[in-house]
Amino acid sequence: MQNDLRYKRTPKDELSFTGEKLLRGRHKVHPYPAMLHPLLVDYLIRTYSKKGDVIFDPFCGSGVTLLQSSISGHMSYGFDINPLSLLIAKVKTDVYNIADLTEEFKDFKKAVLNSKETDTPFIKNLDYWYAPEVIRDLGIVRNILKHKEYKYKDFFVTCFAFVCRNQSYTRKSEFKRYRIKAERLDSIENNVFEKLFGHMQEMIEIFGKSEIPTEISKPILANSENIISPEIKYDLVITSPPYGDSRTTVAYGEYSSFGTEWIEGLNYYGKVDYRVDSESVGKKGEINENIKEHTLLTQILSEISNID
Repeated sequence: MQNDLRYKRTPKDELSFTGEKLLRGRHKVHPYPAMLHPLLVDYLIRTYSKKGDVIFDPFCGSGVTLLQSSISGHMSYGFDINPLSLLIAKVKTDVYNIADLTEEFKDFKKAVLNSKETDTPFIKNLDYWYAPEVIRDLGIVRNILKHKEYKYKDFFVTCFAFVCRNQSYTRKSEFKRYRIKAERLDSIENNVFEKLFGHMQEMIEIFGKSEIPTEISKPILANSENIISPEIKYDLVITSPPYGDSRTTVAYGEYSSFGTEWIEGLNYYGKVDYRVDSESVGKKGEINENIKEHTLLTQILSEISNID
């Protein structure tokens, strides 16, 4: 096994992205936990794909694999159980007329600043997670998004979801819902409009300058633990499955919950009847015994375990 070229170790410097930001280009529209590095995906596509290959990511998250595939000239499919992550992936991979998007942004900004009407969804412990003036301003934005139609509405909704988390009392460095200490609450300023408009303006500029997706990407609300439709045909899988269980590692659902709560009824992918973290892979903390039926997978795992 030691001399088997199939298992030759890749030199560390070949996949070292020191100094290369994870959040780059369109991926900045909404951060997401445990993202694949776009440059790693680019490397995998260059190394293992050929022209015309369709790429599949069964745990696509916010669509890193989908976007990098599309700008590399590959059609792609992505599955995820989180409606917010799929919305982010859709927005990243959509094609925009920047002039039209800019005009819609101007209209949206004017509508928000001239409105006092709010629409606040039911959110458990709302006052615990947001200051009163933040609730008011988020409600104004939501009301505009609920009642005005825009060609690029998904873009505005995704940026809004990002600001909902940013303006909450949660610790920004955590993936789980942890409220900042009580003594710090008064230091948090209401910057809903400033953050939202600034983020939208920055992303419009980035979308106008970044590489344009050239192939279709299809983010799909689906659980990869279920049987995959035979209509979905692919040549290469590039993915990063969830890390362990959400209780001890990355809580994708908790991280997304702030945006998910505020954009209820606005998300292209709708609402699910489960909690994302309780539906994730690893939720039971045990290995599915059916894995033994996949002889190729068990063979590869056995070979890998014998590598020095």
